[in-house]
Amino acid sequence: MLNVEFLGKEEKEEGKGIRVNGVLDKKAEYSLGWDPSSTFYSRQVITLLLEYSFEELGRFFEYLHFELDLSDGVFNSPRSAIITRGGEEGNDNREDEYAITFPIVFEADHWAKPWSIFEFSQVFEAEVEKLVLNSHYYQYDEDNIKDGIEIQFTFCKNEVTGKCVDSVIGNLLSAWNTTEEILQSKLDKDKLITYFHFPSSVKTACKQYLIYFTQFLSDLGIEAETEIEEKEGTTMLKVIPENKEEALSHIREALAVYLAIPGSQEFGELSKNMHDIALAQLRANVLHLQSQWEMAKALLQMKDATIGQLQLCNYQYKQLLDGHAVTPKDAEEEDLIEGVLTVTKYKGDAFTINLPEILRKIKRKLK
Repeated sequence: MLNVEFLGKEEKEEGKGIRVNGVLDKKAEYSLGWDPSSTFYSRQVITLLLEYSFEELGRFFEYLHFELDLSDGVFNSPRSAIITRGGEEGNDNREDEYAITFPIVFEADHWAKPWSIFEFSQVFEAEVEKLVLNSHYYQYDEDNIKDGIEIQFTFCKNEVTGKCVDSVIGNLLSAWNTTEEILQSKLDKDKLITYFHFPSSVKTACKQYLIYFTQFLSDLGIEAETEIEEKEGTTMLKVIPENKEEALSHIREALAVYLAIPGSQEFGELSKNMHDIALAQLRANVLHLQSQWEMAKALLQMKDATIGQLQLCNYQYKQLLDGHAVTPKDAEEEDLIEGVLTVTKYKGDAFTINLPEILRKIKRKLK
């Protein structure tokens, strides 16, 4: 049962110091007037409060403000959250709902992005609207985005506050990251950008395999440069074709083939009887990745479900092509490279590859 004690409330309605289940937050501020409100700063006390439902918190607080601990560094704000009783105005079920509001202030003097705050806010609002949560986006000043925004999420009164806060933060971070990725893709219209979430135990080996993609393209007659960057646990692969007339869709198709090869059971059998130098180099890179994969499985004793079948496309969570996000789930069955690759709806094995044909194409390029 939640127990809250406001220090000094006998003398005045406003003050500092709130004890929650015996744990004191000396800096906490409270006002016990018409709309009781409190602001907390102690991480220990905040953690205690978030273990309770909105309804339990509502016994003591109409308005609850607390600091956030966002150590991931994805964005500078929000750094705080506000919990209030009642959902969006006009909703008949307001009294049975609680809202979590996140204020976000854009620091114009420290804005170092290649896009404007206005451009960012436009895309960010669209991404927030896509969230499965019941969310509402507000701009403080319609004419000046620099004054900041706030995003409100509504929940039922019996839900656990901490779980809802974690869900909201995760969704906000996802929307923020997606916004930056979309804006980055607009700057890189002549580049293919793909993002991956690799298991940490095989991330190094997977990144090494991605590096060889440049040579794989060259063997197919496509000259390009590749860049690999690591940010917040996400691996970004950027491919820049040497010939700007080269269709990025061709590179995307080649990447789909390349990612599927290590998980193909027939690749080793087909390639071992081909003695072309291009195939030998490709096979060496595939074998290295497969060996690292097997080692990771052995070390983890199969406890990590993500280290299952070696299919790199399973870890490809977003691809940006000409400013649009493309995922395997978006694709109906179609031939991407005639006679070589077919992509089906994303269910388990996403790719059907005519390996003999792709291997022959590589071989012919070197003749």
